[in-house]
Amino acid sequence: MGTHQIGNLASVIEGGLSSLLHGPMLALVIIAVVVYVVIRKLMPKKVDRGDILVLPILAGYKAFTGLPKDMTILMNTELFLVCIVSIVIGVWQGISTQVYSKQGILYSKSGPSYIIAWICYLAARVLIKLIFEGSLTGGGDWLTWAGIALSSGAMSGMLYLRYPEIGKVIARGGERE
Repeated sequence: MGTHQIGNLASVIEGGLSSLLHGPMLALVIIAVVVYVVIRKLMPKKVDRGDILVLPILAGYKAFTGLPKDMTILMNTELFLVCIVSIVIGVWQGISTQVYSKQGILYSKSGPSYIIAWICYLAARVLIKLIFEGSLTGGGDWLTWAGIALSSGAMSGMLYLRYPEIGKVIARGGERE
């Protein structure tokens, strides 16, 4: 999914579909997107600006716009734990993802540890939600978006540190070298 497609998807969601996506429906959509992204990461794919920048930015926006106005100490503690887990998972995913050049085009491919990292993230998120909210339903969608933003951002950052040539792809929007 390119940068333009992700931007269009975000506009549609913000433009009216978001009122339909609450509770169980939102959970199903998030699960479907995660499954799609995980499967895509297991196949070689051209590195593009959308994967590196857009997902962390959009997820961060969704987290910020859903942020409660009055944050309690308990909510801050939950947020802190989600942040720590998300960053650790993102770094793990960035370390386990391989980037290589073929005919001047950068490709990335993740392996089984990428799936294991997602399973660990989901297990940790469920555990944190149960501990702090006592239930898997209701509230806290902004925390899920925050986790996605931080894990995606940490993975992108780790990939950039390991493969600085990704910076050229970001600057040119994924064009051939």
